[in-house]
Amino acid sequence: MIALLALSAFNVAHAQDCSTQITSQALDNNLDSVAMGFVEMDLEKVKSGLESIQQTTPCLTEGIESEVAHDYHMLNGLYNYFMGDQESAQNSLRLAKRLAPDKSIPTHLFDDGHEIHTLYSGLEYIELDSEVPVSSRGVYVFNGQTINRPVGTQSIVQIKEGSSIILSAIVEANEALPTAPTIPTVAESTATKTPDTVTDPVEVTTKTNTAQQEKTPQENNNTVSTADISKESDFPWIWTGGVAASSVGYAVTYSQFCGGFDTLYCEQAQQDTRSLQIANYAFLGIGAFSAYKMTRGLKSSAE
Repeated sequence: MIALLALSAFNVAHAQDCSTQITSQALDNNLDSVAMGFVEMDLEKVKSGLESIQQTTPCLTEGIESEVAHDYHMLNGLYNYFMGDQESAQNSLRLAKRLAPDKSIPTHLFDDGHEIHTLYSGLEYIELDSEVPVSSRGVYVFNGQTINRPVGTQSIVQIKEGSSIILSAIVEANEALPTAPTIPTVAESTATKTPDTVTDPVEVTTKTNTAQQEKTPQENNNTVSTADISKESDFPWIWTGGVAASSVGYAVTYSQFCGGFDTLYCEQAQQDTRSLQIANYAFLGIGAFSAYKMTRGLKSSAE
């Protein structure tokens, strides 16, 4: 059995939608059908098998080996031979012979006495074009073997970029080569993105005002203005100043009382500090009362 055909197609323009990639195994199954058609001498089966391979070729993203290409060109040449297209048949068989010189036409398809064996043994290798075609991306590879295109016959062509196959097709003799797919530019990639939502300042203001109007009376009553805070807290700046004054006064008197600002380690008070103690306690009282009034004011504004 001829194993593992990996490619064939009439042209990239005839390619089907390749949302699903085709494996080499799937193509090999189609090739088995073609070979069986020859065993059964059912040329319609051979034709449908080749067409199935040709339709799925552009969806293959695996590189092929020269022996795989040999299998395709061998079967395609045999089909053309039985269809009476001798020139195409011989060119396909000449290419198959070049790709795998040690192989011959399988005897399980045609017995040793068949004339096709004599024809095949007398064929010369197909010529290769001396001009190497240049691709905009990657390099062209023909029939899994060379960068030179065979002259005057159908060829399997792939474009290889690094280790990836970015295009697979079959081209007829003298047909223009397919071009590599282009890479989108930065501008094109950006253009496909959904633009960010731009918020209109006027719209934001309108929505804010509407939201404020939609509040319940209870919610509006809970919003306290600066003037209300001042009123409820009895001029909080007075009590804030009282706290600041008491703190400074306490620090000064305590330094006199302890003989310095070592507030954590005041072991013995200075002599004759009775008046300083009274002043210190007075400042502490003012500070405590101020803190109390500030707390009341803040609670009232929050409510």
